[in-house]
Amino acid sequence: MTIGNRIKQRRIALGYTLDDVKELLKADGSPISKASLSKYELDKSIPKALNLYNLSKVLGVSSEYFLKKNNFEINWIAFRKTTKLTKREENRIKSIAKEQVEAQLFLNNILNIDNSEIILPKYQANSFDEIEEIAETIREEWKVFNWPIESITSLLEEQGIFVVDIESDFSFDGLSGIVDDSKPVIITVGEKSIDRKRLNLSHELGHLVLDNKDLDVEKAAFRFAGAFLIEKGSLYKAMGKKRRNIDIRELQLLKEEYGISIQALIRRCYDLDIINHAEFKRLNIYMRANRMHINEPGKILHKEIPIKIKRKLYRAISEGLTTESEVLSRFPNLSKDLNRDIMKNDWNNENEEEKNKALKESAKKLLNEYKDNGPLMDFDIYDDIMEL
Repeated sequence: MTIGNRIKQRRIALGYTLDDVKELLKADGSPISKASLSKYELDKSIPKALNLYNLSKVLGVSSEYFLKKNNFEINWIAFRKTTKLTKREENRIKSIAKEQVEAQLFLNNILNIDNSEIILPKYQANSFDEIEEIAETIREEWKVFNWPIESITSLLEEQGIFVVDIESDFSFDGLSGIVDDSKPVIITVGEKSIDRKRLNLSHELGHLVLDNKDLDVEKAAFRFAGAFLIEKGSLYKAMGKKRRNIDIRELQLLKEEYGISIQALIRRCYDLDIINHAEFKRLNIYMRANRMHINEPGKILHKEIPIKIKRKLYRAISEGLTTESEVLSRFPNLSKDLNRDIMKNDWNNENEEEKNKALKESAKKLLNEYKDNGPLMDFDIYDDIMEL
């Protein structure tokens, strides 16, 4: 990834336009024209060190961030959204996800963790009944069997799948893809309700493992998600194979045990022919009439927070393989998430003295990059650096 690519990725990750960056630089007293910024991002021009330093300040990173390279690509498989999600926000989500994946690969490398291909099963499904069987097969292979899954996130991480939480104010549920055709990644919104998040994670897993040609892709993934959260044998055992009526309180107990929403359970009972369409409709009307579709009864205590990357990071720091400043330099979004735990100097706090100290250290490192035949050595930057 070039310097221009890194500038663009960081700008997009922050949700900024070129005009936004231009105005931020102007307010900082270090103006750069929009035309110059565009040339930087298109690799038609390489910024001098002082300009790179000024860009680092307004984009909230150290100067070295722009000199780091990643050598991977993500093939995005599915992006579930509503019409409210703008292209700009979609690109922001993908940029943040890419940085998080880069962090995972970086930590794997310094900890000597195998970065080889992750073998996820791929199944062809020609019917929804086959999807039920596929979900059961995966549960058995992952030794979940018919038990409730305590944490979908932890289970996916155990299988080598990168799981990333992203904050978004837009209607966005999930995104999945493959890194370098070998390592799966699933992106979800961090602040979603736990039952919704578990359904989304399972849904994205469906996109990764299903190869269905004749079925609607989204409907197939949703069917897989329901079957993965609570397999049909467990549901039959709890509800019976045929019911005329169902009490919402029955579903509430199942929700709390299996971590799946009441609304998803109603759909699941209908899909498995436990209830007919009339009872399916009645239950949904009852939920809406009592506004339960907005605030369902029952509490889900399952934890759905990605922890593998944090565990790797703490290990790398404790073993002296990386530092807080290295984390800040490479992965600003990750460091923002973790700064309460590991950062001695909060990059986003109000301590201007500490912030300026960190930036000057960054500038010195950048100067060394030039001296050591770095990628920008052909430019006259020494005066720029010494003015800082």
